[in-house]
Amino acid sequence: MRARDWLGVAALSVVASTASAVDLSYLQGLLDATPAGGWVQASTTTFGSAWPTGAGAAPWSPNNAAALPVAWSGFAWDSKRGDLIFSGGGHANYVGDEVYVWNGSNGAWTRGTLPSKVDLTTGLVVGQDAPQASHSFQTNTYAPVNDRYVVLGGGTWNAGASLADANGRTGPWWWDPSRADPNKVGGANGTGWDTTSQGSNSWQMRRDGFPWAGNATNIGPYSFASGYRTEGGKDVIYYTMDSYGSGFPSLWRYELGTANTPDTWQRVGVTWNSIAGLGTAMVDSSRGLFVRAADNLAGYTSDLAIWNLANNNSGNPVANKDFGVRLVTAAGAEWSFAYGASLAYDKLDDEYVIWDSKARGSVWVTKPEFNADGSMKSVWTVNQFASTTQAQPVGNLVNGVWGKWTYVAELGAFVAMDAYNDNTKDAAIWLYKPMAAVPEPAMWQALVVGLLVLAMKSRRRADA
Repeated sequence: MRARDWLGVAALSVVASTASAVDLSYLQGLLDATPAGGWVQASTTTFGSAWPTGAGAAPWSPNNAAALPVAWSGFAWDSKRGDLIFSGGGHANYVGDEVYVWNGSNGAWTRGTLPSKVDLTTGLVVGQDAPQASHSFQTNTYAPVNDRYVVLGGGTWNAGASLADANGRTGPWWWDPSRADPNKVGGANGTGWDTTSQGSNSWQMRRDGFPWAGNATNIGPYSFASGYRTEGGKDVIYYTMDSYGSGFPSLWRYELGTANTPDTWQRVGVTWNSIAGLGTAMVDSSRGLFVRAADNLAGYTSDLAIWNLANNNSGNPVANKDFGVRLVTAAGAEWSFAYGASLAYDKLDDEYVIWDSKARGSVWVTKPEFNADGSMKSVWTVNQFASTTQAQPVGNLVNGVWGKWTYVAELGAFVAMDAYNDNTKDAAIWLYKPMAAVPEPAMWQALVVGLLVLAMKSRRRADA
């Protein structure tokens, strides 16, 4: 058994105890047959097979649902059901706000909702009880405490502005996966393109209490990246957002309430030492860090902007500034994020793993480095790992990966969406199995001690 397997048995057993109803045997079987550092295709049907057809489908605008994997859209892992939930579209791509579900139990695509009807003049959803199609970049999130898929919004169809309704800006939106129905609209009865369609009422708008006042608080399509963690039994989403694209987004903390209690928002930090445009982010749950991609340009050399979440300061956000980190290769060469690259935290191996799809199956891996006094270094090493399998994604996603790359703790592996193929009408789902991590010396010692204890107990039983 490899070193990573020893760690994984304990870690995954804890996760399994909280998600025993989830059937991951299909995915786990694929991973068991895949070498570390390799890829395996997990989808068994095409994305196009789940598109709505007939009267319930959204019109050409200018693209059909093929625009979702091509444009700046993202998915989220539903840990309760072992599924991926996917939506997006927006701006000049696609008008449909339907939700798609990829089933981890069998690798098949299905739909969670039909698309809502949209006033093609104003771009607003009819009935206003479902969100507009929008570029989600890397902000679509599954909140396990509430069991909801959360859409923060981004560039909407067709103006590229923030989520809106007839009364002004709105959102975020929650979607209830338990109400998924491929033949129902996400809103109320009669709000689909086929006005006879039934509604699932699976969306809930969460506008009450959102701090819309002031330029710095408007949710917009720029510098938008997010990461999730549970705090005090609550779903919490951290995100950086800068509606006017200054390059210095604020750090926000969004704590979800319940279906019947309000949410809370706090501005808890600012970008000061880095510059950030479009990018992706994650939460390092082991160290309590919010980590997002930064832009190495305009005199700012950081490739990562990092906040210690223990320093959140809603009373004086300017006091909580980012820490900039520059990435270099093992040879000392400068390294910077490719446009549309995505990063996620592998807690089992304690590594930050980046996939930009440019080299197909290659990933880049880095982790925090510290000085002798415990302070974080401002330069870290990043290493490239080529795929160990011949099978790997086609890659080279036209508009970047963004939110189509995530780590699944229950599997100890990553899930990615491949480039869209117009001939097959598919964007395949792939699993990536990380390279085996080598435990720290203390971990080796603990493993050896554990083996000795088991051996002694076994011998005592035999002697008895």
